[in-house]
Amino acid sequence: MKGDCYEAAARFVIGNSRCPEIQLVHGEVTGQGPIAGIRYGHAWVEIGDAVIDPSNGRIVCARKDAYYALGKITGGVVRYSPSEARRLMLETLHYGPWEAPRKMVVNTDGLSVGTARGQGSELRTTRS
Repeated sequence: MKGDCYEAAARFVIGNSRCPEIQLVHGEVTGQGPIAGIRYGHAWVEIGDAVIDPSNGRIVCARKDAYYALGKITGGVVRYSPSEARRLMLETLHYGPWEAPRKMVVNTDGLSVGTARGQGSELRTTRS
């Protein structure tokens, strides 16, 4: 199953852009469960010290420190205001990621398992 984190987080931020502290965040997390130990690009939403992760058909809410600890997020995150996110979506015609691509995702034993970032999630438009 292909994740929808970039699209879901971007849509959430744009849909709630009147919230004064809301930010779209891109970073690398370490997978849990079947993908335990695999680092990959991910997107989520931050409002102050709260994280909202609306990906894959569910909404996960957590304190920022707990979310960062669980995902082993140690830095390298990029935050976007709703207006910055909207501008980048219109310029690139996708939901992200917009920062420089990484070469490979590696698991904890150092074996590469695929590319970390592609061209991004394309914007889908409807025509009337």
